[in-house]
Amino acid sequence: MSRGFLTALSLALAMVLSTAPKAQDGSVMPPVAVLGESDTPAMEQCRFSHQSAQLALLEELRAQGVSLGTEEMVLAREALLLFLRLEAQPIPVDGGTSGFCRGSARIDLLTFDRVTDPVSQQPRMTQLVFYNTGFSFIFSAEEIQSRVNSELRGQVSVAIAAYHGTYRP
Repeated sequence: MSRGFLTALSLALAMVLSTAPKAQDGSVMPPVAVLGESDTPAMEQCRFSHQSAQLALLEELRAQGVSLGTEEMVLAREALLLFLRLEAQPIPVDGGTSGFCRGSARIDLLTFDRVTDPVSQQPRMTQLVFYNTGFSFIFSAEEIQSRVNSELRGQVSVAIAAYHGTYRP
């Protein structure tokens, strides 16, 4: 890569970091908004929802001393975004269902901004991801929500550590 490209890339990253949301009084980090996707019919068959998982993440953020943000605050770059993606579907057995579901969960802690593309000089949306993780699972429909919520709650402190640069996988 050319030296000029690397310099422009470094400047773009510095601009994103300088406009990233800032921590409020006494908070361990900037406010965080938790958003996710919509539930699918297959998720409903598994008795599994984004709403329950989002509430678990919000409760854990509060317990960790993090102020809660809103979608509007994320768009105004006043809050970080913790984005949740869930998927689940029943496991079929002989034309019916087994009572078990397979799926995946993923969270991303990020912020975004507009920067000038160093090559084309056009404005571009960019993301700065502080933490992302995911996992696959097979659980019974009775336990899927509580097991996934528990795992996601455990990831909140890891995401906070990653934001502060202290997490090393």
